[in-house]
Amino acid sequence: MSKQLGYRYAAVIVAATLLALLVAALSIWTFQQTEAAADARQITYATILRGNTLLSNLRDAETGQRGFALTGDEKFLEPYLAVREHIASELREMRALPVSAAAVQRLDAMAPLVDAKMAELAKVIA
Repeated sequence: MSKQLGYRYAAVIVAATLLALLVAALSIWTFQQTEAAADARQITYATILRGNTLLSNLRDAETGQRGFALTGDEKFLEPYLAVREHIASELREMRALPVSAAAVQRLDAMAPLVDAKMAELAKVIA
């Protein structure tokens, strides 16, 4: 009987060790998944911030252009002139972020629209 009891204790110890290793492996995998999700969230947040900045700059340029068109006062052109020089680089910086393929398609579609908007603003100012 004592031999059988020894085997049972050994089996319990092996099973407990395997269970502990399984729990450790699952914990490591879960931690890696959490890190990957946090990285993706950070990239998404940075993309949204850059998109909001781009939209805000376009809005400022349009407001400045409208103010100049209504009043003829060149001080209203300051926001337009500031944005005109940096809008293309902002769009390039957004494309440099490691975004999804769908986001890249939207950025590719947005680039000519931004260029057209800036050309329209320049035409009204001229």
